[in-house]
Amino acid sequence: MTEPNFSTTRTQYVFDTTNLKYKSRSEVFALQRKWNTFEQVENYNDIIYQRFQIGYRDKTYYQFTSNQEYNDYKAGQELHILKFASTLPASTFASISSRPMPEVAIQRTPPHYIGSGQFLTSPTPIASETTTNRAEMAMYTYVSTYNATHHYQYSFTTNEEQLAYNRIQRQVTMVELQAELQRQAVIKEQERQRLEAERLEMERRRFLPTRILGLQVWYDGEDPSGNGTIPAEGAPVYVWVNKSQYKEYIAYALTTNGNVPVTYSADLKALVFNGNNIYNTGYTSRPTSETIFVVFNNNVSIYNITVIGGPSGGRGMGCGGSGNGANTCGMVNMNVAWQANTPVGTYTSGTTALTTGIVNNNTTNISINGGTVYSSSVGLPYTATTPMVLGGQIDPANTYMYEGYVMEIVIYNSVLTTSQIQQMEGYLAWKWGFQTSLPETHPYSKARPIV
Repeated sequence: MTEPNFSTTRTQYVFDTTNLKYKSRSEVFALQRKWNTFEQVENYNDIIYQRFQIGYRDKTYYQFTSNQEYNDYKAGQELHILKFASTLPASTFASISSRPMPEVAIQRTPPHYIGSGQFLTSPTPIASETTTNRAEMAMYTYVSTYNATHHYQYSFTTNEEQLAYNRIQRQVTMVELQAELQRQAVIKEQERQRLEAERLEMERRRFLPTRILGLQVWYDGEDPSGNGTIPAEGAPVYVWVNKSQYKEYIAYALTTNGNVPVTYSADLKALVFNGNNIYNTGYTSRPTSETIFVVFNNNVSIYNITVIGGPSGGRGMGCGGSGNGANTCGMVNMNVAWQANTPVGTYTSGTTALTTGIVNNNTTNISINGGTVYSSSVGLPYTATTPMVLGGQIDPANTYMYEGYVMEIVIYNSVLTTSQIQQMEGYLAWKWGFQTSLPETHPYSKARPIV
């Protein structure tokens, strides 16, 4: 049968530049390319549709060669709709390839795979693939491409051809699954690296007492051995390691005159003083310039208050009581006179709190939980010649011995700035869980200090 002479029957819409204002030359050329792409594809598909109408199924609608060409086609279609919006319905420019297939007797059958012909490049086969596998992969690629670009599905010519297609489809599915697992593994590793980078950044910016110059003493109840090992509940602590660079200021428990080592509270991460504990430190008890921080918890009497102690004439600190009575804190010239004290009621018995003390020549300051600073200029210099001790007064021996918990002691050999003092107060408050006790106006009442 002689094949009819087909030609396009659709109306031709010529690109024109009417109303194209404020467009550059390159912009006009781009619009023209998109317009003409739509025209050319629709003209081609118009002829193919005429063939379908008489039962010729041996050719297919236009297959785009690239994503760019497809995008130009869609943009050109939109340009046609907008150009004639006031005179023609949008359906005028509907894609011919989206029309229903004409219901006529098939005169020429759809194309099918015969081992030759042009089709999309198949994935590069691995070395171990047989010739049969290559042929099946090529067939699979052709059929998949055909189905993706047509409104009707490819018709297999034999059962073997369909089985071969299904075999390759399973292989492709496995490859895609493996690729997805690899992609998920990459995403998981990227997330791990991100979290690790965040952790390292937080570690880099984490505030510690060592960030401030002049650190002399750092006794940490959370790490009394200085190596990250936490003692067992109730274990005796013979040595409290100094975590500053001055290792000679390690605190050693005395075991004379009825003194015994403190025990450890693993729950509170604190040293438990029972009124019979003295620790020699080797650190001076007669400073001229100093800032002290002590975190404690005391719920006993006015006479069991000396955390920082020593000989007569040495600098001391009472936590839980002072020259003003119980439920206070104060700085003292041991066995001479109380100096700066907080008022009664500034400390609540049985709570964890922070005492900040400052020695500046003959002036001393004291505060609790970063609050009001109380000062005194008693004019009594420290005269002791033996080092500071922890847990009580040693001249006369074993008086005002401390009973309660001590979580942390930090001492600098200078008067810190207000900003540095607040950093230390914020650090200790958040570390030991009493940040809500900081004043509302404290810069670290809502967040930990960072560098």
